[in-house]
Amino acid sequence: MTKPIDILREYPRLLLRRNAKVREALESMTETRQGFSVVVDDEGRLLGVVTDPDLRRALLRGVGVESPVCEAMNPNPVSAPADGDEASLTALFRQHAYSHVPLVDAQRKVVGIARLVDRIAVKRTRENQVILMAGGTGKRLLPLTKNTPKPMLRFGDKPVLEILLERLADSGFRRFTISVNYLADQIRSHFKDGSRWGVELDYLQEDRPLGTVGSLGLLSPTPQHPLLVVNGDVLTSLDFQAMLDFHERERALATLCVKQHEFQIPYGVVEIDESRVQSIVEKPKHRSFVNAGIYVIEPAILEWLKPLRELDMPDLLRLVRERRSDGVACFPLREDWIDIGDMTQFLRASREFERGGDAPT
Repeated sequence: MTKPIDILREYPRLLLRRNAKVREALESMTETRQGFSVVVDDEGRLLGVVTDPDLRRALLRGVGVESPVCEAMNPNPVSAPADGDEASLTALFRQHAYSHVPLVDAQRKVVGIARLVDRIAVKRTRENQVILMAGGTGKRLLPLTKNTPKPMLRFGDKPVLEILLERLADSGFRRFTISVNYLADQIRSHFKDGSRWGVELDYLQEDRPLGTVGSLGLLSPTPQHPLLVVNGDVLTSLDFQAMLDFHERERALATLCVKQHEFQIPYGVVEIDESRVQSIVEKPKHRSFVNAGIYVIEPAILEWLKPLRELDMPDLLRLVRERRSDGVACFPLREDWIDIGDMTQFLRASREFERGGDAPT
């Protein structure tokens, strides 16, 4: 009998104690790139598991990063006996859509973690077409964009758009289309047909400004799979495959990627009722979800872009919700993300690049 392959020795941070914070689960998943953690009690017995989708759903519910991880975990996980055999474990993975399974002993103590990819070949290549929106004039970044399109501004020796394309290619995407308008020849001459990066690449050429989404009406023929649409001025370590999986599970017409943004009012905020003070809150913090500029849309929506006209993504998503109130899903981005659309953000990303020696995320 062949014993199960165990990855816990390689990734000990996948094991979290019951008093761990959501932040620790986020850090563990980011460091190990496993998208999975196990929560145990003080004796090491299995309490639950936390997956990437669990964390994203918890963030949408308002669970904070300093909240107990138990508020985000699945308390009824499937596990397998540590003294079982590989054949039984492989059958378990085939039967259920699990990426990882805790291995437990007779006392329910976690002694290992089994992983799907060690047993069953998982196809990483996606058939989904990726649309990179790179047609804007970048007015907020003048004078940097006077003679250079915003997505072609460089970090080190690479344009922003190249960094983004490489990350998507590394995630298993092979079919790309770049929507171009302003100084389009610079983008075309740099990327050509995409063969340098091992991808297929073509272009949507706007003959007039069509907004942040109108150029998708130029797509022909209509794609067969959901489209991944990404603004060309975004840098992120997002798990793009996880976002597509989420979109398919939600059966949405469109999925919007959001990032939680926190800001603090630098003054004491006074709440009043007519002429009477009700409360004073010193320098309160506020949290909101902001649009991250990354979307998945169903091909059927493209018909709503005809006749060809200028249209921004918020307007398209509004159309979707008017036709189907639950048609737009929301995917919270827990990974690093930065939009270089204005000078402040661009300079911040540049500083991070100089400090880290790698492309900013």
